[in-house]
Amino acid sequence: MGNWTLSAWPILASAALKSTLVLGVAFLLSTLLRRRSAAARHIVWTASAAALLALPLLSIMLPALRVRVANRVLPADTNLIFRTSSAAPAPVSGAATAGRPDTALAAPARSVPDRPLTTRDALVLLWTIGLAVGLVQMLAGFALLMRTRRRARSSPDQETADALAPRLGIEHPVHVLEFGAVMPMTFGVLRPTVLLPETARAWSQERRDVVLLHELAHIARGDAATQLLARAALALHWWNPLAWLAWREFLRERERATDDLVLSAGAVASNYAGHLLEIARTMQFRAPGAAAAIAMARRSELEGRLLA
Repeated sequence: MGNWTLSAWPILASAALKSTLVLGVAFLLSTLLRRRSAAARHIVWTASAAALLALPLLSIMLPALRVRVANRVLPADTNLIFRTSSAAPAPVSGAATAGRPDTALAAPARSVPDRPLTTRDALVLLWTIGLAVGLVQMLAGFALLMRTRRRARSSPDQETADALAPRLGIEHPVHVLEFGAVMPMTFGVLRPTVLLPETARAWSQERRDVVLLHELAHIARGDAATQLLARAALALHWWNPLAWLAWREFLRERERATDDLVLSAGAVASNYAGHLLEIARTMQFRAPGAAAAIAMARRSELEGRLLA
């Protein structure tokens, strides 16, 4: 345990500094693009999530640069690679062992006791626990969504969704299911699925069209894949407050970009805002597998979306 944390600590420390720099640049670019579309700002946050995931991998995979100092070759950046070492006895020359059969075999090296747990060890262990919790949440979310998909039944709005999909450039099939009293949501990268509440049958045709347009817009934008990317980056950098702020901005700009796409597909802005408000007001936020699904209306994001 001690040897592993000793090797992992330089990589984590380097990734911490670089991730803070990456997120700082992302916040700066997002500010500079505040007058541009929400889709442009969402691209910035998606790119920053990809960079956060790549940092530790590059630190492990890339070879270390080496420089020569005083006739010795030293690594230029010890944060880029893991290092392991083992003690071995020095070779004994044949002349020194001639006539001494009892010394022909070198004595085995003595084992070095593990060093005591340090603050760095504790920090690496804490990071590992946090990463494991984040990954377990994601896996549990996917498992719950798969279970919900098996238990859900086909929605009568499947034909409506099939008719609306071409307006957003969607050519592949999209499954529309209904289940319980869930918030309207979409999930699935390879098998995109829209999940509606059973009460959607009592909605007006206009509201059903608006909701389906919103969920189909997420599918057209590939938001299920980018959410998986951003969520994995958050799990890896859970200890960084800037990562949580970036996650919030990622979600906010994603929803605004989706709203823009719905409006460009023909929805009336005032009517669309009214449906968003009514769904958020009357439906309790209940999203099975929330870590892996994209729900339609979170109350914490609603004010900014309505103003937009």
